[in-house]
Amino acid sequence: MAIADLSRVWVEFAAYERDLPWLASGQTARFQVNALPGEDFTGSIVFVDPLLDERTRTVRVRLEADNADGRLRPGMLARG
Repeated sequence: MAIADLSRVWVEFAAYERDLPWLASGQTARFQVNALPGEDFTGSIVFVDPLLDERTRTVRVRLEADNADGRLRPGMLARG
């Protein structure tokens, strides 16, 4: 059994390299999850991977989001 505090969660995205000039740590970003259609969530960018995936031409971007109500769960599909 594993117990985790999910009051704050990480949300990871793959950002295309052409979008990198507009992304920086500390920025606020809005996202949606498929499980909760029509609802917007916000998070703060806490990490932009310095390495580009040459195969997909993307960079990993990590947001940290408040999840006090517990509605965001690990493994949910998100878009932002």
